[in-house]
Amino acid sequence: MAEREKTGALSILIMVRDSRPLYKVEDYQLSHWIERVKAIPGLRVAGVAHERDLKSAQDYVTLLASQRDAPMRNFPSEAQAISWLREPR
Repeated sequence: MAEREKTGALSILIMVRDSRPLYKVEDYQLSHWIERVKAIPGLRVAGVAHERDLKSAQDYVTLLASQRDAPMRNFPSEAQAISWLREPR
């Protein structure tokens, strides 16, 4: 988010290739991050995870975001994520 704030970008692509699966979202203050995403008009966040465990964790974060009406979606490929990020809002 810090880099987004510097540039004013309205698209964020999160690619997870190697990480511990994330299930304790509050340990990482993700609720606060989701609220920040939601507060920026026109912002979209796309996620791509390549491993099953990572995808499951990312799907969980995306579910939490959707419950708060934050514009975040996961995709099976980088190309699909970028395509969604470039769609007119």
